[in-house]
Amino acid sequence: HTQILVEHRFPDIPVPVIGYIDAAFEQGDVDLKTAVRLPNNGNATRDHIRQVAFYRTARNMRPHTLLYVTATKHLAVPVTDEETAWGLAVLHGDAQRLQRFLAKMTNIDEALSCLPGEYVPFPKGSATDAFEDLA
Repeated sequence: HTQILVEHRFPDIPVPVIGYIDAAFEQGDVDLKTAVRLPNNGNATRDHIRQVAFYRTARNMRPHTLLYVTATKHLAVPVTDEETAWGLAVLHGDAQRLQRFLAKMTNIDEALSCLPGEYVPFPKGSATDAFEDLA
């Protein structure tokens, strides 16, 4: 199976974290990462560990491997239980910080104007108006 929707809820966060696992096999799940070069020392990157920690938690700790692929090589890196615990704690902290940030904003344009990058307000009648109507 491919592109499997997964969801995890932290008790103190009102919305679920959702994502899609690239592929599921009988032996475990796999996330494909294409890259120019393989990760240093054969280790998974911190961002990828955080992502897979969420997937493993949402799927009752099924084995999960990060498959890094370049034009000429590949590297399979299983994510451990210890890495999963670390990654989930980091993700939970990220979700808490995002929740605190959004609680201080009065609308989506204000929130977007606080983030790095070029900010251009959305025109009236855009999808953000529908979003604000839900708030």
